[in-house]
Amino acid sequence: MSYSFTFTAKSAADALGQIGGKFDELQQSQPNHKDDRGPALAVVAVYLALVRRLQEGEHYHVSMHGSLGWSHGAFEGECEYTGAGVGVSISILRD
Repeated sequence: MSYSFTFTAKSAADALGQIGGKFDELQQSQPNHKDDRGPALAVVAVYLALVRRLQEGEHYHVSMHGSLGWSHGAFEGECEYTGAGVGVSISILRD
């Protein structure tokens, strides 16, 4: 199961809130992503802290993708993940 999000945000809090909302939507069709939601949000928070703060007239451009792989039972509640990955890109752009 995989996902991909791209959006703009006016603040770090806005970016994290949007990702949380996107994971809420994602989990409706791919419920196993409840398991990588926390780690994925943590990665985004680290990268948001790494780039400088926004100045007037700027916004964040956020791109994120991730996936989970499993061996059996993914939809029955008993899941052994055999792979997991996340990629995050955050850029500061002018409005």
